[in-house]
Amino acid sequence: MATKYPPQISFSDAVRIIKEIVKTHGDREVSQDLLPDIYKVSRKSSYFSSISVFLQKLGLVERKANGILRLTDLAMTIIKPVNNDDVEAKLTSARNDEILAGLMDKYPNFTLPSADQTKETLVKQFGIDRNQVDKWYQFVVDSFRELSTKQTVSRSSSTDSEIPPKPPVGKPTPKGLQSFELPSGKTFSFTLEEGTTKDDLDFITDFFELKKKRL
Repeated sequence: MATKYPPQISFSDAVRIIKEIVKTHGDREVSQDLLPDIYKVSRKSSYFSSISVFLQKLGLVERKANGILRLTDLAMTIIKPVNNDDVEAKLTSARNDEILAGLMDKYPNFTLPSADQTKETLVKQFGIDRNQVDKWYQFVVDSFRELSTKQTVSRSSSTDSEIPPKPPVGKPTPKGLQSFELPSGKTFSFTLEEGTTKDDLDFITDFFELKKKRL
């Protein structure tokens, strides 16, 4: 069962922090006394130590003597990747959090359902306190945003050297075509031509609201 309160930072924040440590101090070891600006909290705040604990839980830092934090090899892979190996490193790190790991298994494409449904999942499947579920939900959304971005980059990079298939003759790809993978694994595609107005978008919204009511 998860702790009552979510971590003070999301996984996305954790990645930002380890990158800023190297960028600001030029080393993988740093005194915690130099971290308040990067953590964005006071050294005296109770949140400060909880952030360090979470970074350690994610496998991104190790505590050394005299208040020194050392970035792990996993963290350095995320900071200075080779051939997109930061993608797998991020997944490995995120899985050290039981909530993120469970949701990554449930939604491997990193596309969450509606906010209400995700919150119900957090409460019923992961034992999150309903009074704290909004904070947990925000933690999950921010974390998944980081993970889903890397997955997209990875898929794009892995196909850079491949020759894209030629579209069928007489069936050119519509200009402005946009496609999204749905939680069910199915694909939703649509095309918006230039010059689309607010009234057009309102019409589309009303159409899907009607469609939803008929499900």
